[in-house]
Parts: sequence; C-alpha cells; structure tokens
Amino acid sequence: MSLARTRVEGKRRPRIMYLDLDLHNGDGVAKAFASPTYFAKDTERPPQVLTLSIHHSSPVFFPAPTALPTSDTPNPFTLSVPLAAFPSPKTYERIYHDCVEPIRQAFRPDYVVLQLGADGLPGDPIGQWGAWSIDGPGGMAWYAEKVKSWGIPMCILGGGGYDSPNAARAWTTVTSKMVSSPSGQADGRFLTSSKEIYLITTTFLSMPHHLRWK
Repeated sequence: MSLARTRVEGKRRPRIMYLDLDLHNGDGVAKAFASPTYFAKDTERPPQVLTLSIHHSSPVFFPAPTALPTSDTPNPFTLSVPLAAFPSPKTYERIYHDCVEPIRQAFRPDYVVLQLGADGLPGDPIGQWGAWSIDGPGGMAWYAEKVKSWGIPMCILGGGGYDSPNAARAWTTVTSKMVSSPSGQADGRFLTSSKEIYLITTTFLSMPHHLRWK
C-alpha cells in the first residue's frame, strides 16, 4: 500500500488505529499487527498499527478468555477489553470515555479502521450474550459518530451479525449517519434514502452464503 510509504508531515510514518467492537475478540487482526515492546525502542520504525478489541469473554466462549492488559504488558500496541455477558450501552459509553478516547489521544493515529459487529445486539442467535444497541449513547451509530469526529480518514467495517433484520438495521443506521449532513439529511451524492440501503442489505443477507460472493 502507498499508505505504508507515506510520511506524515515529513516527520513520521502514519499510524493506524484498529478499533474492534464485536462479540468475538479481534485476535486475528491483533496477531497480524502485533508490535511487542522492543519495536517501540526502534526510533526509525516505531509501531504503525495499534489494535483495540472490545469483546465478550468467557471460559466457555471462543476465543480463549483474555485479561485487561497491565502497565507492563509486553504488547502495548495490542490491547483488549474483555467484557462479561450482557454489557449495556452505558458500559460501552463508559469504555469510550475511559479507554478508547485516552488511547486515541496518546497514540495520535492518522487513520482509523472501525469494525462494528452486529452480533453483540440483543436477539442474535449466535451472540447470545449481547445487550448492545444501535442508537443512543454508547450504541453502534454513536460510536461511529464519535470516531468520525476525530477528523481523520476512517474506514468502517461491518462485522458479525446473524440476525439479518438486526444487522440490516444496524448497518443502515450507521451508514445513514456517516453520509448525512450536519442537519441530519442524507447526502444525495451517496444514497437516495436509508430505506433503500435497508432493502439492499436485507436482500443480500437473506441470500444463501454460496451465492453472496459470486
């Protein structure tokens, strides 16, 4: 990627923050970009990617349970916030203010990737430990708007979600928030109405898996 060769303000390589909110731990991405402490001592090539996963954790849940990182963690750029069952939107709101935002300010990313998993919403047949919300403080759309307010290039990914109407509503709401003007009206350059996005999404999600990716 050309991004990897870009210098920010001619002083340092760009930094990317990967923020993952999902029922499952984002361990795959975390392992791919793991930056142990000793990398931080290399002033020529400091870590470029910080991953932060906010997820459900239980002895009977995949992947294996994780613990909150300590101050002497050997992987300070691979962070995880494990949650007990049924975390409420208020819990997610507090995590943002007490965890996500301070980490963002300390790392000072130039780009952000936000992964929003709909399997943490109530009623999901796979993620049966979720009590998250789509709207309101601490909800999916709220998180997307908060990250958008950072004022840096962002990429939003839709993660797990095994109740099709739930996932469609979630991603439709987030998409409409991202392409709306400050007045709340949808930008016509991107879509005609959120109803159309909902119909497209529900149609796609209702298709058999072997037909979705042809």
